Amino acid sequence: MLNEQPLVLGAVGVALGAAIAAAVPRTRAEDEWLGEASDRLAHDLEAGGRDQLEKVREAVAAVHGAGVEGSPAAPDSERESPAPAPRAVSPEIR
Repeated sequence: MLNEQPLVLGAVGVALGAAIAAAVPRTRAEDEWLGEASDRLAHDLEAGGRDQLEKVREAVAAVHGAGVEGSPAAPDSERESPAPAPRAVSPEIR
């Protein structure tokens, strides 16, 4: 899979790095040096992350819907019982 989609590895690495960075508490030096710029960046990234999450949800729903629509007819429920077998064989068949 990674040979076919090498960007996936990069995206996973970026996501993992962001998660680790978010888990580490901010330092006083960071607040002094970066201050408002850090806050704005965090806010922008959070908003962008929400947008991307919504796009992923829409894509998954579209793919799932296409898979269901393209699948062969299936019973409405797995618990659906089969039609009852006839109790007597008609005279024409005998």
